[in-house]
Amino acid sequence: MISVIVPVYNVEPYVRKCLDSVINQTYRDLEILVIDDGSTDGSGKICDEYAGKDERIKIFHTENRGLSAARNLGLDEAQGEWIGFVDSDDWIEPDMYEVLLKRAEESEADVVECGVYKEYSDRTVERKREECQYSGTEAVNLLLQCKLSNAVWNKLWKNDCFSSIRFPEGRVFEEYATTYRLFLDANYISTVAESEYHYFKRKGSLSTSYNADNLSGYWISHKERYDALINQVDEESRDKLVWYLALAASRTWAHLYDCEKADRAKINDELQEMNTFTKQHIPLFGKRDWKLSRRIGVFFPHFMNPGSFYLAWIGNTVFRKIIPVIRHRFT
Repeated sequence: MISVIVPVYNVEPYVRKCLDSVINQTYRDLEILVIDDGSTDGSGKICDEYAGKDERIKIFHTENRGLSAARNLGLDEAQGEWIGFVDSDDWIEPDMYEVLLKRAEESEADVVECGVYKEYSDRTVERKREECQYSGTEAVNLLLQCKLSNAVWNKLWKNDCFSSIRFPEGRVFEEYATTYRLFLDANYISTVAESEYHYFKRKGSLSTSYNADNLSGYWISHKERYDALINQVDEESRDKLVWYLALAASRTWAHLYDCEKADRAKINDELQEMNTFTKQHIPLFGKRDWKLSRRIGVFFPHFMNPGSFYLAWIGNTVFRKIIPVIRHRFT
């Protein structure tokens, strides 16, 4: 049996399409755990409606505690040998779990990953995979090189993978702090050539928001991963670990003034840590093989003062809002 965990929070326009794609899977032996994480719109009622139509669906209504807590509750309740995750504004192909389970059984893998369709408002972009198999260490190196995905939702996981691992609660970008640990503990990670998951890239999602929790969560997850892996991976991956922290620091400096003033003080410890790490591990103008935008962006975190934050924010605002307008007028 596969336990499919679906966290739900204020996704009324999308949740029907998501649940339809799960209950209509060609692989029928499913336990569908829907965690209504304190929704304030009609999402919870829609979930109850679906539970009344399909006995495989189990609904849990909780106070709002965040995505990690919802997934962890699902893991605590899951009875299946295998675990799948589907975010409630996404949807999956009808044969996704049949395809992934077949590959898992054939390759004796603990984890199987498929390709993804990234769904934008005006286009669809496919991110394909080749059919391969890796050890846990190999998979971590490929993860850092963006050849495997940090996402948990385009995968089928053996339940045992989560015997001692849970998602960090109260933090966004939780997968960066979790997936590499799951890979390291796995015997084999396999991939399939098929793209089976549709990831809807919508405005207003957690990953596209800029607030103090978002900025600090991005840094903390990447710093934890850096500390855990810096002495375990190859040279290319070590460079990537540093690159991600450079991205996190420059991202924070560029968006700090997008946050409420009262929230900025809450992440002062993280700001100090970013500043110290940047000065110790990253050249003033980045590394030669980095894109110009990253080399410019990482300059500012070398300085821990109001002026560096303000100049980084101004520069980012220009590139985000003004440059696109100029390009549109002259093209």
